[in-house]
Amino acid sequence: MDDIIPSDGSPNILSVDTKILRELCLEWIHTKDFMNYFWSMHPTTMTLVPLAVVGLFRKELRGAGTRMGKSSPELMANYRNAVRKAPVVFSQIVMANTAVIYEGISSPALVVVASGPGADEIMVHAAGVLARVHFGDVNTRDEEVLAKSIVDEEYRFGQRRRLPEWLVGSIEAYAADLWVPGEVAHEGGLHSNTLPCFAEPGPEGLTFAIPRTFIEKSIRRTTPPPIVR
Repeated sequence: MDDIIPSDGSPNILSVDTKILRELCLEWIHTKDFMNYFWSMHPTTMTLVPLAVVGLFRKELRGAGTRMGKSSPELMANYRNAVRKAPVVFSQIVMANTAVIYEGISSPALVVVASGPGADEIMVHAAGVLARVHFGDVNTRDEEVLAKSIVDEEYRFGQRRRLPEWLVGSIEAYAADLWVPGEVAHEGGLHSNTLPCFAEPGPEGLTFAIPRTFIEKSIRRTTPPPIVR
């Protein structure tokens, strides 16, 4: 992952109707589009061989198949279960690959995920601290330990790092590796620090980004009250 942090503002989280969002995604998980989305994140047996061959010549692609998590019926079922049951979390980007930031090309990112009362504010705060310490602005021993926990920028599917209590209080929050498919970005790249996701709780919970089209369709549309004559 590149040391890049989107700097523009996040969208109004409250404008998204999460009930409608989940309904739209529940319809989506039974379509071919979902299967293509899934395969874009997880290589099949047929694509593992080409990845291994390319990895012989390109160092950054060595072991990519293992890091991305092999496609399987069980893994696909986990995604479908997350759509049905996992909290909708407006994760905060710590850093992301320039390809997805500026071009909307599928690439990895590091995000903060948490859920429950106060989680949105905690994610914003934690992402800011993580970005600062990652770039070397470390003020305390605790921050030094935190910086070391995210020093490895290599993407690994399912990798989560529990954030310490001094940073997030009693809220269960994680720095999570996240693959960001192109469908999640706008034309020309990401437009905010926020990536809406389905994020299961726990150190081994699944996190995956929600396609932008569903976010747009679930935005609450307010209409003015009727004129009374």
